Amino acid sequence: HPRRRGAHRHPRGMALLSPMIPSDAGTTVTNLTGVAASAGGDTFAPGDHVVLIVTNASGGAITVTFDSVAPSNYGTDENTGGSVPSLGAKIFGPFPANRFANATTGLVSVTYSGVTALTVAVYSC
Repeated sequence: HPRRRGAHRHPRGMALLSPMIPSDAGTTVTNLTGVAASAGGDTFAPGDHVVLIVTNASGGAITVTFDSVAPSNYGTDENTGGSVPSLGAKIFGPFPANRFANATTGLVSVTYSGVTALTVAVYSC
């Protein structure tokens, strides 16, 4: 199975997504929709200006779940995310490190209820 462009294998089987970083001089984008989502989930570096765009080209809605590792502003530690409709896209974020960075890896972990025709792209501004 070949490695996906824009992703690296993470030791736990999740793919490490590399962010696209815009600049005032312009950044060449080769694939606006990103790379195929990994069945085991994906990881990426957290940040106050980091977002994940999830594009669903499948025939059904797909649930995206982000692992929260600390309480929100409301005092509870609960995972976040949402449903991406069939033939739709959603943008999620930001992902501040104090709430989403795993204590061991320092990365945000995201899982999906399905990955058929699902692509993901991380952007950091």
